[in-house]
Amino acid sequence: MTRIVVYELLSAGALPLGPAESRLLDQGVAMRDALARALADLPGLTLSVADSPAAPAHQGRGVRAHAGEAAEAFVRRLAVTHELVWVIAPESDNWLLRCKRLVGAQRWVGSSAAALEVSSHKPRTLAALAGAGLRTPDNIGAEVQPAHWVVKPEQGAGAEGCWRLSGKAQALRMLAARRARGEAVLCQPWITGEPLSLSMACRPDGCRLLAVNRQQLHTPDDGELRFLGAEAAAVAPGDPRWRRLEAVAQSVWAAIPGLRGYVGVDLVWHPQLGPVCVEVNARLTCAFIGLAERLGRPLAAELLAPWWSPALPEQAHV
Repeated sequence: MTRIVVYELLSAGALPLGPAESRLLDQGVAMRDALARALADLPGLTLSVADSPAAPAHQGRGVRAHAGEAAEAFVRRLAVTHELVWVIAPESDNWLLRCKRLVGAQRWVGSSAAALEVSSHKPRTLAALAGAGLRTPDNIGAEVQPAHWVVKPEQGAGAEGCWRLSGKAQALRMLAARRARGEAVLCQPWITGEPLSLSMACRPDGCRLLAVNRQQLHTPDDGELRFLGAEAAAVAPGDPRWRRLEAVAQSVWAAIPGLRGYVGVDLVWHPQLGPVCVEVNARLTCAFIGLAERLGRPLAAELLAPWWSPALPEQAHV
């Protein structure tokens, strides 16, 4: 039996629950529990789930940090006692990359450190995507004149700290004010269109587009954005956009070497430009919740394939 642990940062009690963390906690628990349910069905795995009094686990064997044990020490302990560690963590404060380094390459279920260095930093991500010929907010061209602009953190998750503002001048004023406070933020044009996301299964030799999901956002004219959830597999393979989005997925995989396992891509389908990529999440996303049910097939074994197979239960190395 191969021992695997699911570690979701917030539900494992790694951070104090301030307002932003509390908003993200429910999403984290939902992703954790969806993944745990999927893994619990696989023969040959012994499942543990990192949890906390604020978010007890209901699938697998719950394991908690000791009293006074720092998050980093807890992650190291989990890596010692399990063959595989599957982490769900936001990119803010480099948490995902930090966990990768704590766990080590042999036990890590997810993308390489090099891929995380790119995907966890929005300017680096967009530069890599643009270099692969993909549209991003930074290279939409002069033919698009946006009415709104966005000021957002260079690292982050769940639309936290993202503001949509009327006019570039107002956005630049907010950008300057937030940078003066020491925040690492950027300013981008707001892309008009349908907010979508891609769910991808990435391997060393390529990737597969699992689903195209619809993003649900609260978008005030002048105010903070709110991520409300995702409608999994909302765009069917028969949709005329599907083949183009498959090509986008392949281009993203090629643009950021080292993407492995589940990867999400946020994009907007612009009425004239088509797909405009906004960011890459080299980790589980909210679109995974209910995705297997929508597709009518299990996904966990496919996502684990670079590291483990039911037929070959010993850990693989990538």
